[in-house]
Amino acid sequence: VSVQRLRPDGTQLVQSADRSSTVKLRLLPDSAQGTAVSMVTTVLNLPHLTRRLGTAKQPVVSNVIQATLYSGGERLDAASSGQPAAEVLLLIPHSRISGQLRQCVHLLPPPSQAAAAASSPPEFLSPSGCRVAVELSSPTVTACLCRHLSSFAVTVLPGTAWLGVETHRLWRLHSEPLRILTWICLTVSIVCLLLTSITYIVVRMQTPMADKSIATLHRVHRSLCLALMLGQALFLAAFQPLDATPIAACKLLSVLTLYALLCAFCWLLCEGLMYTHSLVIVLPRVDSAFAKVKFWHYCLASGVAPLLIVLPTAALRPEQLIQTEADASADSGGLLRPSVCWLSGDHGVSFAFIGPAMAVCLVNLCLFAVIMRRLAGTRSDAADAVGGSAATSASLRLSYLSRQMKVTATLACLLGLTWLLGLMFLFAETHLFIVAQYLFTLLNGLQGCFIFATQVCAHKRVREDWEKFLIDGRRTPGSLRRLLEQRRNARLSAPGSGSTPANKAQQGRLRQPLLPPQGQQQQQLYLPYEGDARYLVDKSSQSDSGLPSQLSRLLSVFRRKQQ
Repeated sequence: VSVQRLRPDGTQLVQSADRSSTVKLRLLPDSAQGTAVSMVTTVLNLPHLTRRLGTAKQPVVSNVIQATLYSGGERLDAASSGQPAAEVLLLIPHSRISGQLRQCVHLLPPPSQAAAAASSPPEFLSPSGCRVAVELSSPTVTACLCRHLSSFAVTVLPGTAWLGVETHRLWRLHSEPLRILTWICLTVSIVCLLLTSITYIVVRMQTPMADKSIATLHRVHRSLCLALMLGQALFLAAFQPLDATPIAACKLLSVLTLYALLCAFCWLLCEGLMYTHSLVIVLPRVDSAFAKVKFWHYCLASGVAPLLIVLPTAALRPEQLIQTEADASADSGGLLRPSVCWLSGDHGVSFAFIGPAMAVCLVNLCLFAVIMRRLAGTRSDAADAVGGSAATSASLRLSYLSRQMKVTATLACLLGLTWLLGLMFLFAETHLFIVAQYLFTLLNGLQGCFIFATQVCAHKRVREDWEKFLIDGRRTPGSLRRLLEQRRNARLSAPGSGSTPANKAQQGRLRQPLLPPQGQQQQQLYLPYEGDARYLVDKSSQSDSGLPSQLSRLLSVFRRKQQ
């Protein structure tokens, strides 16, 4: 038994003589009206009592610890408002528990005689108002955080599997490498996203005769890069140590990070819709609804939709905008301390981000499957139409496979499908949880690098436009300009590069959009070119004598599919 007066800040820490049990209590505001308050703690080592309290389905595995407050000689059970008078953190020792679900429970008041006679065997224990603080627990100690005062104990549920304590122990061991890896990946990703944004601003991504939706698609790319760059920068700031960060600033940072990331996911959804419109929805003589959607419509949706989630979350659950962890140190003035400026899992607040993010990823996954099925069928028909020898067919299959892999990687990163790895955290434990953490950090932390690699480095037209921009630039260093000119001349003079007049004319026919003769009715068919460009082709002309043979066969395939 220990009796101690609470400190002026309303907290007190009590340890048993052998320091095996720890009780830390914090008095809630307006509970004692400024009077002196004393805390009485008792550790009951009564095996007969614990066996009587527990059942075969829920045995008690620890001693019973009582915590009581007294003020002015009277027991202080609740505040004047009817709310709990205090919250308490208990470190309760017990025998070693491995792989079983444990619960923090408190003793219920004895039932009345009428209730006891009417009910089956009475229940003495209840887990309401208490939870296990995994961050301070171990196989031989369970940390319980409760919102009321009573007699507390720890129970286990035989036959259950719960590895939360072991998983958290492994996570603590890998937390520093994961933090460093997150810093490296996000820093490199932010730089790549900045370069990609500059590319879309500096380099013209469409020819004068290209379809207007191509310009809209490239603007969506640029907006996605800017939103991801802002979200990742705020995420890095939010996961810094909070020793000197004010609580209000931390909450504001959490709200801004949530808004930026939700905006990024809205742009990911716009990417999926735009690519579905470009590569799947082909309706001649019918104005698609997508054709009427302007870029500012996407901006409005991506800016307003996150506000419908962020504002109610911040207004209804302001205390859950920060993640906290239990603190059993004697010098702190509370039971919880802030850990990171991000949504807490209490009351399901974290689903304000998890829910919309997973919904967008699942929708994009369905769109991804539709797009890949359409492209696979189109290219297979095109390969059959071209025909040729066995060697030509093998070459076409190899080219088709490489293009398919490139398109798959491009769409996967632009649609954010790697975020679906977050579903593993719902069931992964111990080593699988750590592996999922590393995979999630690498794939999503480097999302900006994947976008830069697929949209800039692997895009031939972008590389050529950058080369032309640097050669014509006035501030380009002379050595760099000479190097680029040498590379361009070497590429143009290489065999099969199309440097001859005949090859240039043929490439011009392949690259330039074909327009119908004047006065002839135009029927539109869009063909994907170089991954994301669409060019207008005339279907009404019955003669393809001016086209290369392979392109003529390819057009005939598309005509049959349209009919």
